[in-house]
Amino acid sequence: MNLKGILYVASIILLQIVFLCKKKTDKKLNLFGTIGVSIVLIMCFNAFISYCLTFFNLKTTLTTLTIINLLFSIIIGIWISKDRKKKTEFAMQKYEVNKMDIFGIVIIGIVTIFTTVLNFGTSFNIKYESSDPSCHYLTSLKFMKEEKLLSTSKDDLYKNFTTRKFASYVNSGLLMKCFEGKIDYIDNYKIFIAFGIFILFLTGYLLYFILNHFTKDDKTKLLALAVTILCILGYPLNSLLFGFEYMSLSLAVILAIIEIIYLIGKNSISKNWYITILFLLNFGLFCSYYMFVPFVYPAEWIYLCIVSYKKDKKIFTKNNIFVLTITLLLPFFLGYIYHLAPSIY
Repeated sequence: MNLKGILYVASIILLQIVFLCKKKTDKKLNLFGTIGVSIVLIMCFNAFISYCLTFFNLKTTLTTLTIINLLFSIIIGIWISKDRKKKTEFAMQKYEVNKMDIFGIVIIGIVTIFTTVLNFGTSFNIKYESSDPSCHYLTSLKFMKEEKLLSTSKDDLYKNFTTRKFASYVNSGLLMKCFEGKIDYIDNYKIFIAFGIFILFLTGYLLYFILNHFTKDDKTKLLALAVTILCILGYPLNSLLFGFEYMSLSLAVILAIIEIIYLIGKNSISKNWYITILFLLNFGLFCSYYMFVPFVYPAEWIYLCIVSYKKDKKIFTKNNIFVLTITLLLPFFLGYIYHLAPSIY
């Protein structure tokens, strides 16, 4: 990894740490489950920042992203410091850790490695079931070189990339930037494959912790783990083997949305936090695979309306309209003008 890549990764780790430390609820949260959501969140954050930078004709460089990450880390850090001064009680978020969680993560990791090595080998051979990943790999390479969304980029073979889903190629492209100069240019395909494998693991990771919300003891946790393994060896693995990395990322985003929705239902996350998180996740979903939007967005809309009705006996309150506007309408508008009305963007 080059120096800029090391500093960028360090800034992400710092941002993740302060995000985890900031108090979001008085209740204890599952540490590993929160980490899983935060990883998906940083990918959606990268996509959103790149969207904004490209709109203003600015480059999405590792240096720029490192500075932005540091700024947000400082802001959240100051926020934590002010909370501690206002309250005598512990002002940072409290977490719980279960030994079965660690066991489940290890098993999901072993299954992911075993199945992907069977297909790609230990040297990451190109062995996809379709030619589709060639285009997605090209978008990652072009983003790495051009350092902007490919809204105006053209190619002799694929013509233009105006409507290409960018959440996945932004993150895989940034990963390639981190190793630029340290590995041969031709070997960037290994990073592309590794990124897809990590997303498969992350999908199983998130699904396991969502199912754990409905378990009562270690036996039912084992059942949840078995269901998780069966699941990732189905549709998510199929998505990886066919090279649909944009769809694979969208599955992880959907699971992160489900986790946040669950926490909202249990009053386990404050409104300011879930509004911000859902905005980024819904934006990331639109920009990873917008064909899921007609199903996920209405489901969230209905659920948030139900929550509003249970609380205020009304659906169309000022508070609920504000929540729906920020979490659903705004990301829909931003995603729409890039993918479906690019001339506006």
